[in-house]
Amino acid sequence: MVDAERVSRERVDRLEKVIEEFVPNWSLAPIVQALQALRGVDLVVAVTFATEIGDVSRFGRVRTLLAESAWTYRFPARIGSKKLYKLEKVPPSVREIAWKAQSRLSARYRLLTSRGKKSTVVCTAIARELAGFMWAVSKEALQPRL
Repeated sequence: MVDAERVSRERVDRLEKVIEEFVPNWSLAPIVQALQALRGVDLVVAVTFATEIGDVSRFGRVRTLLAESAWTYRFPARIGSKKLYKLEKVPPSVREIAWKAQSRLSARYRLLTSRGKKSTVVCTAIARELAGFMWAVSKEALQPRL
């Protein structure tokens, strides 16, 4: 079992490395990079979102990914060292949206759970709002830079 877990982890690492190498030359690279400024959104989530949605005016099968990302908002708003590195690569306007999302969604999670809502219901609500912030980040990433 230990070997099977190790082999699986190595395979995941190899696939993530291939995705990392592919993204810079992709037409949706600015969106992928900008989406990673949001808490709970890492390379795989950002690439999957961009792949499924493509044009952000339509919506794909990212519900599960949004729900998984929403669980990270149960913790207080803060910027970790890994996220700080990614935030440095995006424009200030995207950083502002990402911080606004983190502050609002973390506070909203605490508020809804303090009112006695089930955590699964709260995460669904957070995921819905997170989709809105992801849309805003995607639109901002496509804006021409002056």
